[in-house]
Amino acid sequence: MSLNLFTIVALILLFLLYFSIISGEKSRKLVIFSSIGITVYFISQIFIGHNSGNFNSMNVAVLAILVITWSIVFFYEQLTKPADNSQLFLYSSPAFWVVAAYLIYFAGTFFLFIYSQNKDLAKGSDAYIQYNLINGVFVLIKNILLSVAMFTKGPVENSMPSRYRKIT
Repeated sequence: MSLNLFTIVALILLFLLYFSIISGEKSRKLVIFSSIGITVYFISQIFIGHNSGNFNSMNVAVLAILVITWSIVFFYEQLTKPADNSQLFLYSSPAFWVVAAYLIYFAGTFFLFIYSQNKDLAKGSDAYIQYNLINGVFVLIKNILLSVAMFTKGPVENSMPSRYRKIT
């Protein structure tokens, strides 16, 4: 049950992230309604007792589809009408690197999660080693991109009050 709760907490945190960076009204409604629907599904999985006590990789695969969709919506918005006109390049925004990190991670591990649902991953087996290797590579890539996001400066606000900016 605790592992399924972890998936719900991850969904809520990712929802807050994407809701804060997506600016379009229709896109925000998509994020809200899809996250509510998936949360209801995850909670029903807990009460039904499906894979209770075990890591339910199908729930994470569903979460991956959701995050990939939200990432595509974010990039579509940024390419069609950037919310912040002060940034000339898309990759100069920290939000770009965060979304790219989660898009690459979930796209890279999507089939891995589906595959692991039907496979016995006994510790020390070849399948277990391969699973951890592939997952580890994508976790490393995700963490590197999140580090880049932390060191990328966001849009610079002019901190000087307007009365001092005027040249008279």
